[in-house]
Amino acid sequence: MRVKVIVYSGLNTNAIEGILNKPKVDESAEALFEQQLDVITIGLDGFSADLSAQQVPVTHVDWRPPAQGDPELADLLSKLGS
Repeated sequence: MRVKVIVYSGLNTNAIEGILNKPKVDESAEALFEQQLDVITIGLDGFSADLSAQQVPVTHVDWRPPAQGDPELADLLSKLGS
C-alpha cells in the first residue's frame, strides 16, 4: 500500500502523528464494496434517480412526514388511533 502524506505548515507534532498512525480500514468494510450493493432510498427521489442513472440497483420508498411535517396536526392525527 502506498501512503502519500502532505504536511502543511502549522500542524503540530501530535496532528502529524495522528495522521500517520491512522488505523487501516477494516478489511470487511473493503469487502463490502467488492460486491453489488442494493440501495434503498427513503424520501427524496433525487438520490434514487442519480443512482439509477449510474446503473445502481435502487429501491425508492416515497415517504413523507406525517401531516406534511406540521407537528400540531401530527399530534392530532396520532390521537385518532388511540
